[in-house]
Amino acid sequence: MLVLSANETLLAFFAGEKVTHHDANNWADAVLRRSFDRGRTWGPLQVVHSENNRSTPRSEWKATSAVAAALDATTGIIWAIVGRNASALLVTSSSDHGASWAPGRDLHKPEGWGWLCPTFSGVQLRTGPKKGRLMMAIDFIEHYQFVACECLTCCKAFSKG
Repeated sequence: MLVLSANETLLAFFAGEKVTHHDANNWADAVLRRSFDRGRTWGPLQVVHSENNRSTPRSEWKATSAVAAALDATTGIIWAIVGRNASALLVTSSSDHGASWAPGRDLHKPEGWGWLCPTFSGVQLRTGPKKGRLMMAIDFIEHYQFVACECLTCCKAFSKG
């Protein structure tokens, strides 16, 4: 997923998997690389969010790798929703064009929702009564039924619709 920051730094978000490819109980971090020349060259790998370290037992590894992000053009803040073990979501933000990230904060998961994952997309509404609102898309299972690309209102309250 790509996001262009307010100062035109290009951010490329992806999963940084250390060992294996699994949705849950895998050492996978939300990572990014930044480009200051619109993608011609890229800076080093940066961790956006991780819940693992060298002392974390393998049975407790967490995959925090799926990311949906969007720029709030009004404030210049980049907001990101990160999936955790395909069963929870957290939100983080950067006010310095992706150079550093706030600690992740849990988002409320509605009753009946099981598996869920950000779909690597986010937008800011430009028109209408909710102009300026950030929206993220997620896939999830509700009461054992798969629902693709439900939108959620980012960063203030976790709500369907």
